[in-house]
Amino acid sequence: MTSSERDDVDLAAEVRGGVAATGHARGMSDPEEGPRFRTSREAYDWIRRDPAFDPAELVVLYYDHEENLAEVGLVAFDPEGEIPWQRVRALGWKGQLVWNRDARVDRLAEIRDTDR
Repeated sequence: MTSSERDDVDLAAEVRGGVAATGHARGMSDPEEGPRFRTSREAYDWIRRDPAFDPAELVVLYYDHEENLAEVGLVAFDPEGEIPWQRVRALGWKGQLVWNRDARVDRLAEIRDTDR
């Protein structure tokens, strides 16, 4: 297994773990959790506009039609394509999740400001 394949497995496990840890299934959340959470489209747009991120280093994790977690590189992801936004569960960067719908994790600004 290559390092990239290992990272892919780890990211998928972390996404699935977010559902188990939070109890949120398919993006359902408690409205009393605090500030509004960035949508998958907003996270995607943030990354595409921010020159600190190289889109080639990011992956989109989404549920396919059989409810399996699948992945596509951000560069290959078509925002107007066949994967609906509600199926996008997470965004990974260099083997770590930077946005995760189910666990309500959004580290985009933190990563931009500290990991560069």
